[in-house]
Amino acid sequence: MPALLDACVASWLADAQTEYPDGLPRGHGCIGHEDLARVVVEALHVLILPGLSHVRVDAMPATSWVQRAGFGRGPANNSGP
Repeated sequence: MPALLDACVASWLADAQTEYPDGLPRGHGCIGHEDLARVVVEALHVLILPGLSHVRVDAMPATSWVQRAGFGRGPANNSGP
């Protein structure tokens, strides 16, 4: 599971590391760098980890990876790196 998350999250965040401007127009399918990182963190916590548990896949390796990778959620900060 950690290797799969490494590959997927790196792919999802690749656009956040490109040189296109962050201030792209909203409503045209463009997601700014900061928003993209926030969406990835939200997907990990709301969709992926609960989805693994829902289909009875041991989510502990994935949960550990999320914490080690710095995508944890604190009470005041819901964004990743």
